Amino acid sequence: MEGVCDSKDTGEPKVWNARVFEAIKSRETAEWKEEIKSKTKLRTYATIKKELVLEPYLEASTNTAGRKLMSVIRTGTNPLRIETGRHWDPKLPVESRTCWCCGVAVEDEKHFVVQCAEYAKERVQLFESIGSCRVTEGRLQLQSLAKAQPSLTFKLLLGEGIQYKHQEVYRCVQTFLV
Repeated sequence: MEGVCDSKDTGEPKVWNARVFEAIKSRETAEWKEEIKSKTKLRTYATIKKELVLEPYLEASTNTAGRKLMSVIRTGTNPLRIETGRHWDPKLPVESRTCWCCGVAVEDEKHFVVQCAEYAKERVQLFESIGSCRVTEGRLQLQSLAKAQPSLTFKLLLGEGIQYKHQEVYRCVQTFLV
């Protein structure tokens, strides 16, 4: 709020309200960014949430279950071993929180959505449904994301989305998660 109240000339009420709103928004955003950096539980959230705004996936469809699952995957409040292992007594080391389905890697959000072999068939269906939307991101055909780096695929599916077709992609992802 510093700087907003320094001037004795506050101007019109609309201008004053806009200045106050922007000052509060700026402060809240800075505090939010610091908080998500400091909490390991929010590791996934911090990589895909860049702005303090309503996310488009929340308005993508009427699939309530899919929206809820997408939210719990994005925020780390899910039953995956990366999360449940932190509540064991004694706390299970991260490297020991391996996937119950495949046993190959730590069961985190990225592994669950884009890597676990147990869900390969469902993932093929996901990419086929996305492909039917004729979605591209630059020169990258979304169908080829199945072969892309898992981090990139995860971010495009659950985070940044696809620039022009993000609503369609989010609907497909929500159906996949259900």
